[in-house]
Amino acid sequence: MKKRLVLIAVFTVSLLLILPFGLIRAERSVSAATSINVSTDVWPTWPNPNGRINGMEVWEPATFLSIGRDVISWVYFGTRPSDDGFVSADVYYLVKKSATDGSIHTFEPDIAATDALFIVPGASAIQSPTNSEILTGLRGSSGAPAAVFPEYRDIWLSNNAVGYPNEHFRDNQAWLDLDDWRNFLRGTYSASFKYADTGHAPPQIVWDVDPWLEAFLVNQYTPPSAWVDRVVGIVSTNQGTLQGFEIYPEETAPRAERKWVTVPNPVFRQSIFHSLRKMYAGVFKRLTLMDGPFTVRDVEIDGTWKRILVGTTGLGTPQSVKPQDAWDTLAQAPGLIPQPMPTMEESGRGRIFGVYAYDITQLATTPYASTLKPSWSTTKVNFTHSGRNFSGFYPVNSSNTTDSYNGYSDIKFSVSKPLIGYTAASSARTWHTILLGVDANNLYRWIDANPKDGKNLQNALGAGVFTRPVKLDDNNKIIVASQDEMLTAISDNGTILSAEQVETLYPSRILAAFPPPDYPLQKPLLSSIYVYLSNGSLYRWNLNDGEAPKWIATFQNKKGLPLAPLTDFDISYLNGKTYLAATVAFTYNGASAHQTSGLMSVDLTAVESMDVTDRVFQRDPVAGQEGDIVSSPKNDPIMLVQLQGAKGAYTTGTKEVMASPVFIKEKLYLAYYELTTSKKINLSRLYVIPFASMIGSGNIQKLTDIPGALYELEEQRVVNMFVDSKGNLVLIGEEGETLLSLPTGLEYAGVGSGSAASTFNKMSVVYWKKL
Repeated sequence: MKKRLVLIAVFTVSLLLILPFGLIRAERSVSAATSINVSTDVWPTWPNPNGRINGMEVWEPATFLSIGRDVISWVYFGTRPSDDGFVSADVYYLVKKSATDGSIHTFEPDIAATDALFIVPGASAIQSPTNSEILTGLRGSSGAPAAVFPEYRDIWLSNNAVGYPNEHFRDNQAWLDLDDWRNFLRGTYSASFKYADTGHAPPQIVWDVDPWLEAFLVNQYTPPSAWVDRVVGIVSTNQGTLQGFEIYPEETAPRAERKWVTVPNPVFRQSIFHSLRKMYAGVFKRLTLMDGPFTVRDVEIDGTWKRILVGTTGLGTPQSVKPQDAWDTLAQAPGLIPQPMPTMEESGRGRIFGVYAYDITQLATTPYASTLKPSWSTTKVNFTHSGRNFSGFYPVNSSNTTDSYNGYSDIKFSVSKPLIGYTAASSARTWHTILLGVDANNLYRWIDANPKDGKNLQNALGAGVFTRPVKLDDNNKIIVASQDEMLTAISDNGTILSAEQVETLYPSRILAAFPPPDYPLQKPLLSSIYVYLSNGSLYRWNLNDGEAPKWIATFQNKKGLPLAPLTDFDISYLNGKTYLAATVAFTYNGASAHQTSGLMSVDLTAVESMDVTDRVFQRDPVAGQEGDIVSSPKNDPIMLVQLQGAKGAYTTGTKEVMASPVFIKEKLYLAYYELTTSKKINLSRLYVIPFASMIGSGNIQKLTDIPGALYELEEQRVVNMFVDSKGNLVLIGEEGETLLSLPTGLEYAGVGSGSAASTFNKMSVVYWKKL
């Protein structure tokens, strides 16, 4: 009997050594009769623990299908045994030693409380920070607005000569045990967890060369010499850290060892509140500090090749008014409690959001502050309460200039990965960092920035809002219009998800596809950027030709609710046509947030030949499917496969998680996993669909009637799947055995990346998305 499965989204300064003397006073208790003065307009905020949506964790779906590599990584999420609201994660690595003995090795990396720690309280990194450096970074210089958010002021509460700054960080405070905080950042605070969850940020592996540049700019591109023959894993965690792991795949027993942990500027002053909240509430709480994805690419900066990492804080860090009893509870201002308490009602939900970038060109196996270099960052702070309305924006870069950062000040949050790539006019290349976010008005907004310093590029596309050229009139007829693309709430089965919850559970996705075959320049340019929004709308953006994003279509179910993306999507070209593949939410339900998921493949060439008024599609799969039926009516441009493993209601015993769909030549591959509470991944199915022949060919087709189209693997415990460096799709069992190895048709030429002396099998890139 098939297992019952249900899908949920698994979401994977200027340094002064002391404060001004007038602000540091000996702490002492005072009587209730003492006259106390309070400045409510500078009453500080502190981070809100991130709640669950309808009882569901917000985690990024894991993307398990790696192409052309023999080292892969994934993260397992779980709550701590104490169930204190802190969500932990374990990172795993897998090595396939196909160049030597063909064995499979799966392991967790080694970490230690002595691993190199860097904080960034401004424009530069501090290695192994002292207590004085940490405290100075937290406090900032007198009056510095970026010191402790929302704003640093001299005194918020005073009694005659005794005054306290609006957040009183001192080395001898009971709650501020900086050694505990350092251990927390490193994940060595206790044995009950290693890392905070990664939120919407999947782990990444960085290789010695950028494969696209190696293939297409072979005589012009110079990879960083510090990275020769290295494989490095990088993980972002909601402790507020980036963590770097050196992977040793060629050893007899492959292993990984953490080398560094860094806290970027936008989250440094928020991360310390983990410790404050633990002292106040007795347990750590989940804060969304580094919830957003990051991207690593090689770019040209001032004529020199640099390896750049750009990431975001994702959902950002929600803020609330600091509890009025916290001052006394934490001994920050013992006895200085206003009587009566001032009213501090919040009139809006505050949030801190940031973007950060590092130059890691010279980051060798032994890290230093000079080689783990912050390049730039931006931080947006917004909060409103009855005492104050505060909004601030803080760009930080090496030149200490603030011009040309206007686009960031509008962004409320972003859960999409940054894109880094180039446009080209003749032989000159212009490099871009593309960020997709949501602004304060719930409009989707994009930023086109220079990866060198983060500034808006000086062209018409420096920053903008996506528009939707269709809307419904009063008679529900589709009319052509120019209208801001708004987030909309979802109501289904009596449950209403707000606009922000929709984007959180079903985050918008962005992809830079290779140019189509008829594009004059066949190089990896930013000429085919695709954006799939959480409201079901798909856009294409030709940045290389200076065009604004163009709406292609909007996909909905028959109730008019969006077919929102659940994982990254894919684009491919076959026989003169362009195709989309995406896993989407078919129906919504309060218990599991989305009750039924599915695979959707679309003939975009056929879609774009339609009149614009016909491009809002409402599709549902045929009811009662169990994952082996393809629905695509005659001449319809859309193919659907319902992925519900079995009929029935949501159960909590297992969690479903899907890999992202991937086109390889004429086949569409999708892995459908079952994630168990024992930190194992059970692969329920592997889809290998000849998509082009099935789209529009008839309403009902059984995949089990097509040889090699569907592999049922429920009786075998599969822990991972990837396409190795030989082009074979490999399924790995829990004992490290190869359960299945399928040729995909990928062919690689040459000796691959890395030095000729390396015996480890690395990828030699080809582009398989067009025939």
